Amino acid sequence: MNKIKLLLLLILNIVFILFLNFYLHGYNSMNVSLFLKKDTENNDAKVIQPVLSSVGVSGGDITVSNLNSFNISDLIINFQSIQYRKHTFQCFNQIKLTDTSIQCSIPKGFGTYIVLVQDNHVKSQPLYWSYKLGQISKKNSNHKNPQYNKFKE
Repeated sequence: MNKIKLLLLLILNIVFILFLNFYLHGYNSMNVSLFLKKDTENNDAKVIQPVLSSVGVSGGDITVSNLNSFNISDLIINFQSIQYRKHTFQCFNQIKLTDTSIQCSIPKGFGTYIVLVQDNHVKSQPLYWSYKLGQISKKNSNHKNPQYNKFKE
């Protein structure tokens, strides 16, 4: 009887670990197909993964390079928040810089995102991208408000 309980416990642990693996590594409506089915559109061709620069929380322009495998004129770049699964956006105002890189705009925001770069024929593997964190300046750390300094001590 103890062997059956141990086997059942082992199976439950394996199922739980598999669940966590999919949940923590982007098991969601945007990229579940990348994990569960073979990509037949690429004919097993090696896709060169794009590289994205970062931007601060106020948003701005980023550079997406290493686009050798993609048709830049048909490029779509989707961002999906890891923390808030329903928060998604696309890179907009795309400007071609070279044959293998573009510049595009990102809205203001925060956090980490799963990014998929795709055109009509090729789709990248999920990429992780984050806004740059802000910095606290010394100017703001010594506040002139006496109420604020009271809590600081």
